[in-house]
Amino acid sequence: MEDNIRDTILEAIEASLEAQLNAVKKLRKQEAKASAPKRPRGRSQIDMVHDVLHDAGQPLHLNEIISRVNARFAAKVDPDSLGSALTKRVVKGERFSRPAKNTFALLEKGNAG
Repeated sequence: MEDNIRDTILEAIEASLEAQLNAVKKLRKQEAKASAPKRPRGRSQIDMVHDVLHDAGQPLHLNEIISRVNARFAAKVDPDSLGSALTKRVVKGERFSRPAKNTFALLEKGNAG
């Protein structure tokens, strides 16, 4: 009977120590994540398009915009997604205009809306 009690106590101690060890390991992982340097956030695709159009100084077709964004920023751009995002900005009168189908330009300052 004493062996039964001894085994039960040892199992409880073992379980307690395993739980403590797991807690320490978890804390170490959290500390490592917190101290790891964070990657700087990249530019948004809209900002990249703005830079491309600014440098071009003229309206560009969506395909040309994507080509230039890929070349300049090495960013993979989904044409449908970018076209939709730009169109939403045009409708809101923010930053971009659409002088022709699938062609975008920067809004001239003072011509918003």
